Amino acid sequence: MGVNKGIQVTDGGTINAAAIAAGDNARAHAKDVQVAVAGTGKEEAAQKLVELTNALREHADRLDGADELLDSTTTIGDELKKEEPNKTTIKGVLAGIAEAATSVQAVTVAVTALRVALGF
Repeated sequence: MGVNKGIQVTDGGTINAAAIAAGDNARAHAKDVQVAVAGTGKEEAAQKLVELTNALREHADRLDGADELLDSTTTIGDELKKEEPNKTTIKGVLAGIAEAATSVQAVTVAVTALRVALGF
């Protein structure tokens, strides 16, 4: 049998998910954060995180360490899910992304938009 990189549902099973990803390098975390923070006042920040994640994906070929930068957005998402996010952690991760992506305007704009949404 070959390698399955997708999702199989059998015997009348169903999937009910706010975010789902399958296959090589699949990520659905940022969308998951949007669902997790609904009604908490962090919705705008979660949307800006999705936009940042999308910008990183779209410009990955122009970024050194693109996979690490994408992975670091998970840290931001995990913090946003908390009742009291650690601002130092989020600021540090955003600074690292901004530094690594200085030549990619779409990413730096997305970082700035997330900072503004968070009040940093």
